[in-house]
Amino acid sequence: MDNRGNGFRVALYYNSGYRGPCFTVAAHGTVSDLRHARLSDGSSAHRRTTSHVFNRSCGPVYDF
Repeated sequence: MDNRGNGFRVALYYNSGYRGPCFTVAAHGTVSDLRHARLSDGSSAHRRTTSHVFNRSCGPVYDF
């Protein structure tokens, strides 16, 4: 996942409606493999995110 937004972070959430465990992709950041990203509860983000919101941080912040 590449965040090419104009300097905004992107928070990705496990549940719809921006709720539940989450993680953030840094502004201009990249997450090359979601299997290595962790949600705020420590579980893998791979195939588990259902909603996102721009310019918000939640949980670990990634740029790798």
